[in-house]
Amino acid sequence: MLDEADVAVIDIEARGAALVDVVDGMTSSLPDLSERLLLAVNDVDVPILVQLMHRGVRAFVHRDGDGELIVVAARAVRQRKMFLSPDLSEPVRLHLAASAVEGKAVAVGGLTAVEREVFRLVARGLPNARIADQRATTVRTVKYHVSNILRKLELSGRSEIIALAHGTGDPVPMGSPVGGKTDP
Repeated sequence: MLDEADVAVIDIEARGAALVDVVDGMTSSLPDLSERLLLAVNDVDVPILVQLMHRGVRAFVHRDGDGELIVVAARAVRQRKMFLSPDLSEPVRLHLAASAVEGKAVAVGGLTAVEREVFRLVARGLPNARIADQRATTVRTVKYHVSNILRKLELSGRSEIIALAHGTGDPVPMGSPVGGKTDP
């Protein structure tokens, strides 16, 4: 029966590692079931939810939440999309952000002094031309430094630099002057 379902809604009381064991048990005989699971959970154990997300579970709702959310979540699962009820999305987002920057926080210290300065300016949302003006250099040089930062920190774009800077509590506050210059 579960092997034919578009969506399997599971209201489960298991917590922590026991929840992972239950899901693993269900999906061991039906490997693609995890992609069709909508779990109604009781307690929010964010690391466990994230672990289940990595195992393919597509949707989570709080079991005491709004019944309409289950319908919305089921539609999302049917369309192969992820869904987190609003009360779960922020804690999960924060956990994922913290996990993403955890290993990279140390790497920021591995940047050169110039790269750290460019990192802070990019994190403040400044475009390359403005950074070049502030540093009295060319846009091409700024692009070179940004490229090095992305490579060294294994990031894919400027938005990840911004997320990393705000997630690690960069030691130089975002609004502080860098290189002796201040923003207007």
